[in-house]
Amino acid sequence: MGCPSADTATSRMAAGRSTDDPPAEPRRSSRLPMLDRPKNEVVDECRLQARMPSTGHPYPRPAFVGRARELSLVCSALDAARDGRGTVFLVTGEPGIGKTRLADELSTRAAAAGALVCWGRCWEVSGAPAFWPWIQVLRACVRSIDAAAREAAAPLLANLVPELAPPTPRSLPVRSENARFALFDVVTTFLADVAKLRPLLIVLDDLHAADPASLLLLRFVARTLRETGIVVVGTHREAEVQADPERARLLAEVAREGTEVPLRGLDEAESVSLIEAVGGARPSPVLTTSLHQVTSGNPFFLDELVRLMVAEDPRGWTEREPPFALPDRVRVAVRRRLDALPEPALAVLEVAAVIGVEFDARVIGDVLAAETDEVVTRLEASVATGLVWPVPGRSERRRFAHALVREVLYEDLQPARRAALHRAVGEALEARLAARFDAVLPVLANHFQLAGATERALDYLERAGRHALAQVAYEDAVASFERALEFLDAIGSTDDRRRIAVLQALGEARQRSGDAEAGRRALHEAALLARHLGEAHLFARVVLAFGWSFELGKPEHERVALLEEAARGLAREHSELYARVLGTLAVVLYWDPAARDRMLRLSQEAVDLARGLGDASTLGHVLHCRRWVLGVELAPDESLSATSEVLALAEQVGDDELVLQCRRWRVADLVTLGEIDAAWGEIEAHDALAKRLRLPLYQWYSAAWKAMRALLEGRFADAERESGEAFRIGVRAEPANAEATYVGHMYYLRLQQGRVDELIPSLRVLAREGTPAPGFLAGLIGLLAEAGIDAEARLLLEEFATAGFPLPLDKSALYALVALADACALLADADRAAMLYPRLRRYAGRVIAVEPAFLVGGAVDRCLAVLAATMRRWADAEAHFDEALRLNERLRARPWVARTQQEYAAMLVARDESGDRERARALAETALATARALGMMGIAARSEGVLARLGDREIAPSMSAAATESAYARKEGEYWAIGYQDRAIRLRATAGLRYLARLLRSPGAEVHALDLVAGDATVRDRSDAGPLLDPQARTAYRARLADIDAELAEAEATNDLGRRERLGAERDALARELAAAVGLAGRERRAGSAAERARLNVTRAIKTALLRITSAHPALGQHLARTVRTGTYCSYQPDPRVPIDWTD
Repeated sequence: MGCPSADTATSRMAAGRSTDDPPAEPRRSSRLPMLDRPKNEVVDECRLQARMPSTGHPYPRPAFVGRARELSLVCSALDAARDGRGTVFLVTGEPGIGKTRLADELSTRAAAAGALVCWGRCWEVSGAPAFWPWIQVLRACVRSIDAAAREAAAPLLANLVPELAPPTPRSLPVRSENARFALFDVVTTFLADVAKLRPLLIVLDDLHAADPASLLLLRFVARTLRETGIVVVGTHREAEVQADPERARLLAEVAREGTEVPLRGLDEAESVSLIEAVGGARPSPVLTTSLHQVTSGNPFFLDELVRLMVAEDPRGWTEREPPFALPDRVRVAVRRRLDALPEPALAVLEVAAVIGVEFDARVIGDVLAAETDEVVTRLEASVATGLVWPVPGRSERRRFAHALVREVLYEDLQPARRAALHRAVGEALEARLAARFDAVLPVLANHFQLAGATERALDYLERAGRHALAQVAYEDAVASFERALEFLDAIGSTDDRRRIAVLQALGEARQRSGDAEAGRRALHEAALLARHLGEAHLFARVVLAFGWSFELGKPEHERVALLEEAARGLAREHSELYARVLGTLAVVLYWDPAARDRMLRLSQEAVDLARGLGDASTLGHVLHCRRWVLGVELAPDESLSATSEVLALAEQVGDDELVLQCRRWRVADLVTLGEIDAAWGEIEAHDALAKRLRLPLYQWYSAAWKAMRALLEGRFADAERESGEAFRIGVRAEPANAEATYVGHMYYLRLQQGRVDELIPSLRVLAREGTPAPGFLAGLIGLLAEAGIDAEARLLLEEFATAGFPLPLDKSALYALVALADACALLADADRAAMLYPRLRRYAGRVIAVEPAFLVGGAVDRCLAVLAATMRRWADAEAHFDEALRLNERLRARPWVARTQQEYAAMLVARDESGDRERARALAETALATARALGMMGIAARSEGVLARLGDREIAPSMSAAATESAYARKEGEYWAIGYQDRAIRLRATAGLRYLARLLRSPGAEVHALDLVAGDATVRDRSDAGPLLDPQARTAYRARLADIDAELAEAEATNDLGRRERLGAERDALARELAAAVGLAGRERRAGSAAERARLNVTRAIKTALLRITSAHPALGQHLARTVRTGTYCSYQPDPRVPIDWTD
């Protein structure tokens, strides 16, 4: 590329050749000797003469964001121009879209890369001479050359740049086509000669205002660019060009010689960047979205609006809410175009502005009592000037070309006129769309609100909110109900029933949109009003609207109190409402251990009442509540049967949310039974409905199940990504539960990867402060044991056991029991194993997957097996292991199969009966292969440990105990002697082996790469070496380059080929040095730091050493490849359960 956006391009321009080409003689003109003065001086002069926008603006230059594709396109062309392949670009777009700003940015980058930049701006007011933009370009070019070159060019260009010299007989009068051709040829030849020293970027701004002669010259130049070092960038407004057929034809011919680059508005992310750059702070999401919508991403309008808001409120502008007042500069720019319209066209546009950005000519006709054809005719002038665009495929519809055009028209309307037009438009829509009101309810509400018909607007707002809820447009529903509340306040309404209805609807809409806390606040306000009215049924319906989602393990005392109050208010009447209140109250009592008996009693009472009433919807609701409160008390097959009844009722009454809840239960039950394919089918059915409803809660379920499946199948990278996505979605619906689920996903992921040490700090905090704390404490104990932190694990396990393992009788208990079982086995604690075994025994034959099955921990029998093995109950252990393998293989859960195989093998080695060793070897080898394939470091190391112990008849009594192995790595002269697993090798000494030996002596310790390189010496300075060239050196280089250019011109003038060759080689060398020392946009490059050099060298040396070791000792090579980590800090991280004592 030819701009500083690419290092290679900068280097090529500075050096004067391609990085792939051999040194070449600098290109020089044979006609006009020139001086290539220092580029900063040239650029300054070009800007002075051409009045480039970077210095010509009466206010600070707008920030530049986006346009990466366009920049890349032109920069690549500049690179090609250095090799003599020029081209032309025409940048088009609406006013303010950033055409000139893009050209300015290109100019800055091109100049920084060594190009000569010359601007020519067209004059939009009459009075400019012919060829005005080219005159500016030629003046800038002339100023870049030396006196001799100027003298040679003066007579040729005098007719266009008369200040060069008075016209002489050599000057060419511009009277005939032949003369014009000659003039065009002179200009083209001059520009091509200027470009022979370095690329030339010509910017012609505002070509829609160019005189015809300038466009003819541009067409001529464009046809000659392919063999020059010139890139021309022209900018123009498409609408103005299309209004002039001749201008449009000429520019179309120019475009055929090059590339047209249409500019559109910035996208929202780019708009955010521009707003931050202009305002100096990050705006609120609401403000960002509003600004982007109102400006359509137009950089000029964005810049002006943000500057105005900052000026009006420097501290609070980032939280500003719409509407926005338009700055005068923007208003003037738009109004200037509107003033040119005839009055009938302006009258039509005023009505259109009241309707909106897009409008229907038929509605305008209704308002103005005019025929549609007449309205369309009046709009033609607006279309011709680009203020209004047709809507493809809709002959009666038009739209404003820019939202700000509509806003200028709208704000200029007198208030009374504006209100009258709103009423007229609203009534026209009512009459025209009477049969399909639902589609325009918010529009009608808006028109009547702005017309002052508040009661009429309020009615439409409530209807709009309910319609939006039915259409699962929850955010629209929230907006409608919030506006309805504002209307009630505005008119001073005393109708509390209506306010309660609006508040309840708002609360439900907010909850469904993912803003649960705000939804609860609205519902709480509604409940207080209903209590004040003394309306028991109204109060109960509001309280039920809270739903019964809650934070895992956290009692909901406030909601319990509200439901109890509702139940008392209904006076135990036999009604559907009372049954629903009882059932919901039972669910909300779930996390209160002291209320367990009451919970079960209330739930059963609700079911009995609903069955007697015969209402399918109510029965479905209370049966669902009953299913929840029974939780893990129900066997999976019983749960499936109970859920099937609820599902049938939900489908019968069309309760989609209850259908989703039933599918959630069925997923958990099917996974628990090991029916994995049926579970995937239920998840697919759930996902299809969840996508249609767009409820964040169920979208979270779908995402969490994706993470679960990836974990189950051993796709760990996918699992980490999917669990993060699930958390992002879940925090909108149930933040606390989403966090707990994410922690659970990470727990199982790091457990399988052998990276549990990363989670221990977080689990320590959760065990102290989290809810439910006993569950997190059990998880912490499991992780500590897994990480080999035995002392702390034993202490916590002892304290927990002394308290009798106080786990709540809820769905978190099973996960806690599993973690404790694994900890007992790893710590070889037979006494605690005996306490846990009977509590887990009731779950034998199941998969660890408590509703909603976001976490699947393999077969429960695996945990029973390791507990039995710890107690040396070998027959029970064997039976459980066989069942665990069967279930895990049925699940196609490769990580749990591998873990089960490794633990089974360890049990067989510990038992050591006839045939056990052969079976253990087969199991361990299979587990090892799977663990390596999936990246399960801990299981791989343990499997290796089992295989290593199979070579020794002295077996440790515990399946988890591993004898410390010994190994050595010592220097013997010019060789390193290394012994591992009863095999010794000798390798010639290298730096990589020395680094490895240092790491092996300090397992677990992180050693800086500099310390490895230094050996026993202390490294104190780890900073970088500073810039490759200091400022003084860079200045000297550039000064010498300027001198060389002057000497080269002299050598060329005297035809001194030898001197020219020497100077050219010196210039190329200096340019390469500068290019290497200066990065993008002139930023200095830093010399590589000592730390970075050490990191690269150490990493390379250790990898080479590992290849040599693997070739001589495959087992040792594989062990080190898994346990040695390289980087700025290097370490040796062996599995603590298979310790190795490395000696010298």
